[in-house]
Amino acid sequence: MLITDFRMNKMNSCELGIKAKELNHNIQVILITAYENIDGNVLNFEHINKPTTIQILLEKVSDYMKKYEY
Repeated sequence: MLITDFRMNKMNSCELGIKAKELNHNIQVILITAYENIDGNVLNFEHINKPTTIQILLEKVSDYMKKYEY
């Protein structure tokens, strides 16, 4: 699982997620962002809007673990 902030120095998290998927197509990607619209989210990665809580993040991770039987 890859959990990353949308905005980074060299690339955004959508670009990072695409690169991660090229290496491992089974990886699940969650983007955390304060932006309303996420340009470049062509793979429709899950996203969590800021501000958020650790509880919300843990729920998303738990949902993925149940869904994909980790």
